[in-house]
Amino acid sequence: DSSSQASERVVNQMLTEMDGLDANKQLFVVAATNRPDMIDPAMLRPGRLDKLLFVPLPTAEAREDILRKATRAMPLAEGVSLAAIARDARCQGFSGADLSALAREAAVGALRGCVGSESPRVSLGHFEAAFLHVFPSVSPEDEMSYRRTAEKLRAARTR
Repeated sequence: DSSSQASERVVNQMLTEMDGLDANKQLFVVAATNRPDMIDPAMLRPGRLDKLLFVPLPTAEAREDILRKATRAMPLAEGVSLAAIARDARCQGFSGADLSALAREAAVGALRGCVGSESPRVSLGHFEAAFLHVFPSVSPEDEMSYRRTAEKLRAARTR
């Protein structure tokens, strides 16, 4: 398909440019993917990329931190526990983007329920409603696959 051909051309161009770099110049290439299984093996050859980092899904503590940042400008109703939301089983498999979407959806629910000049407050009920619309983007199977791919890439680079 044409998009895969275009991607291949970009990778080939990048590899050509990287191979021709002067060793005395500093170049930093930072890239991220949620499809590590599709990385061109030529990109992983020694001397091309020095570090590969696997970033796992956030822990419950990290989810709480992410929710705090995502809601820092939102007026939360009394009794809303971001720690409890972060530890809720429904947050398993949530990425940082999923948690931000959950907070936004809860805020939209608060705005919809706001009457007249009343100032909206995001309640636990709004988060409960948001859970009906926001789902984890990473399944347990995907997470295991990503971990296996990270191990394979790590093992391939240490040979």
